[in-house]
Parts: sequence; structure tokens; C-alpha cells
Amino acid sequence: MYSFSYGAFDSDVIAELVVTGQVEQIPAYLDLFKQYPDAQPDYCQQICNLLAWRGLAEPLYLLCEAVAGPMMTSSEVIGGHFALDWLLRREEIPFFEAGDDSPGALERAADAISRLGERVQYPLKPNTGWLRDGLKACLEPPWVNGAYLVPKTFCDRCLQRLGCGALWKMIRRESFSICLSFWRSLR
Repeated sequence: MYSFSYGAFDSDVIAELVVTGQVEQIPAYLDLFKQYPDAQPDYCQQICNLLAWRGLAEPLYLLCEAVAGPMMTSSEVIGGHFALDWLLRREEIPFFEAGDDSPGALERAADAISRLGERVQYPLKPNTGWLRDGLKACLEPPWVNGAYLVPKTFCDRCLQRLGCGALWKMIRRESFSICLSFWRSLR
């Protein structure tokens, strides 16, 4: 029975370990997710979100490195890009923090993303134009319909947890880019 529902059981155990501060025990409960990466994708995503929310970068990236490629290529998983998204943000953070869009900085960021694709066995072709646009969006608010897009603030409880005050809705790819202070907390 456990092997069919390990996602439900282990995600509850991991949540309890996070709440009680026993984070060093979390990797022991990630083994089945890594062994069968496309069997319990929803629970895997919940665990990734929980670990990111609590700023637990080590177990987050440990899990994401193991499941990103299989999740992206599995015919059993819809929307399995979440693990790869966390890994991409980890590679993009140094570029965005530096605030340097010189050709050398863009090339280093693109190389880091390409190496990530090799590690997770999912080919990535980084777009330096997209990286430059992302940096510009981080440094200044987007201009939409003749006005700057105003940051949407979180409730006080979320602000305390995230340590971040703005959520910018990105025009491209219909995704969200949380301001750099949140991503920095995951390093």
C-alpha cells in the first residue's frame, strides 16, 4: 500500500519535519520521489514549494536535480516543468544580482544554463535576449499601457515568510518573477 501512496505519506512527513525544524532528516524521505520521478508529480511539486517557501535550498535543489529531466520528458506528467524552473532560477540569480548585461556576463549565464541542461539530461538553449530582458524587468518596473506596472504586495504573514515585498507579473511567458530578495534567500 505504501508504494502506491508514498507521495501522500512522505509529503506529510516532510511537512512535519519542516515544522519541527528537523530538516537534516528530509533527504531520507526524497528517495522514492527520485527513484520514481514521474509517479507522484503533484506531491513532488507541493514538497518543492514547501521547501522553497521555508528557504530550504539544499533539499529543494537535491530533489529538483533528480526529478527535473524525467518530469519534463515523461508522457505521464502534465506541467512537470516546476523542478526545472527552480533550477533555472538558481542559475539566473548570480546574473540578475550582478546587474551586468555585458556580453561576457550574458555568456556566463547562458553557459551555466546549458550546463544545467546537461546535468538534468534535458537540453536547454538559453536565450541571451530573454536574460537581458529579465534583468531589465528586475531593475525597473515594466511599462504597460502608458504606466508602470505597480507591485502587488503580499499580506503581512507572507511578507514575514518571504522577506520580500513585491510580486511582479511578467509579460513574457505568462509567468511570475518574484523580486530578487526572495530568490536570494534560496541560495
